[in-house]
Amino acid sequence: MVNSPLPHRFQQLCSHLFGKLALLLGSLLIASQSYSKQVDVHDPVMAREGNTWYLFSTGPGITIYSSSDKVNWRYSDRAFATEPDWAKSVAPEFNGHLWAPDIIQHNGLFYLYYSVSAFGKNTSAIGVTVNKTLNPKSPTIAGKTKA
Repeated sequence: MVNSPLPHRFQQLCSHLFGKLALLLGSLLIASQSYSKQVDVHDPVMAREGNTWYLFSTGPGITIYSSSDKVNWRYSDRAFATEPDWAKSVAPEFNGHLWAPDIIQHNGLFYLYYSVSAFGKNTSAIGVTVNKTLNPKSPTIAGKTKA
């Protein structure tokens, strides 16, 4: 009887495939953990003040997240606790979601522009709020809201 290398080769192949499968499963586990920490935002805009990055997004009151490394984000607050008092006069079906924020820094102030609208309607407006800082927890918020 002649010994065939097939059983040994079969063991090597199985070992190799098992190792690849273990790597794949490990990668999927790591990926699923990283996705669980993902920040889902719509119409994002990002700006930096000092060592902190701020991410603003469409949503009730404009949602704000902050990060020191642009990888690990934490919920900070909303730009507005309530909807602008003038919003319903412009868009009667406005549901509280402020859309498409944008940030510009000029002469030491941050200008946060946003849209007020009702989905599928042609009644919309652009608002702006002006602050000395992007940090919603700062006592130096100068908030003036204009339509």
